[in-house]
Amino acid sequence: MRHNSCMSFFLGQRELLGAGCDAHKILNICMEQKIIYRDFTVDSDGNTRLWCSPYMSYILLRACRESRIELRRGKSFGLPYILWNLRKRRGLLLGMLAAVIMVVLSENYIWDIRITGNQTVTYTQLTESLEECGLYVGSRIQELDVDAIESKVALSNKNISWIAINIVGTHANIQIRESGEAPNDIQSTNPSNLIAARDGQIEYLEIFGGNPIVKSGDTVRKGDILVSGIWDSNHYGLFVTRSVGKVYARTIRDFKIEVSFEYEEKILEKRKTEEKYLIFFSKEIKVFENAGNDGAMCDTIESVEKLRFFNGDILPIGIKTVDNLFYRTEARRYTESEAMNIAYYRLNEQIRAELPNGEILKKTVRYEVTDNSYVLYCTVHCIEDIAIVQDFEFVFPNG
Repeated sequence: MRHNSCMSFFLGQRELLGAGCDAHKILNICMEQKIIYRDFTVDSDGNTRLWCSPYMSYILLRACRESRIELRRGKSFGLPYILWNLRKRRGLLLGMLAAVIMVVLSENYIWDIRITGNQTVTYTQLTESLEECGLYVGSRIQELDVDAIESKVALSNKNISWIAINIVGTHANIQIRESGEAPNDIQSTNPSNLIAARDGQIEYLEIFGGNPIVKSGDTVRKGDILVSGIWDSNHYGLFVTRSVGKVYARTIRDFKIEVSFEYEEKILEKRKTEEKYLIFFSKEIKVFENAGNDGAMCDTIESVEKLRFFNGDILPIGIKTVDNLFYRTEARRYTESEAMNIAYYRLNEQIRAELPNGEILKKTVRYEVTDNSYVLYCTVHCIEDIAIVQDFEFVFPNG
């Protein structure tokens, strides 16, 4: 039986059953009456089966009675039969009708917000910024000033350098570009120098703009100018530009990691509270709660399950579940071996975070064990980019 189309569901389909010896007679009647049918079969038991819409099945049953051909009703499928079976439950029918009307009317509102391009800025932070500017699930599409919202969001969040809002149907597709994605702010046109972020000995330079002041082998201090945005040409006079590039130097980094032996461990208890909310656009209505929070310590976990159309589009209707997992804390103590493993793990993570592109030449580690903690001291010799951008203002002298 093939009833995968929406049309079949809304029109309905009924199964008709007859004797196998009457199969050719039923086919002749279908051709004479121009009846549209599907899945006409004669099974191994000698039964004839076919499917028709309610109207076509009525015509075929009447024609078979007039021709003294036995044909009986079988299974039924589709919306007309569902509504017929629910005819005595008027409240449910009215509720379904109201839901359909709300879904149709809600096509003028935003159902879903999809954000791409964010890495450091979280989805929650972005949706809060958008909501302050008037864009949220449930906002009226005709009232949205997309250009104004884009400008307000970009100005209100310094971590966003560019944002584009594209309304497609009832969905708002948001694309952003975060600040700092272009190294050394290469897109800016303001004049600038490259200065040293820390002490070091210059190894090599990769300069795309500006006047290099240092060369390989020079020793520099934190704050020294490495590449200048100003230089004086003997033939063309004074030039001002933006310095762009990288300056790699040998540096020495010191790290200290301390892990306390004493810590508190969470122990989950069997108690658990659960709350459920019905979500309709941006509204939340509590529909269930099995217990209250008596002030004990707990972790709160929220999950939202949205309803979807058959094609996968998200509806602005769903269920929000809030679980409160209660716990108590007990004092624990790391062994020296456990504290050492944790300290080395944290050290490697910190080095990876602060020297993501650095070349480590030498690493010296020593440790100290006190009554309260395990301490690591690490000295790292490496080659890293020490250049940072420093903007400046310049006024050309008169004459």
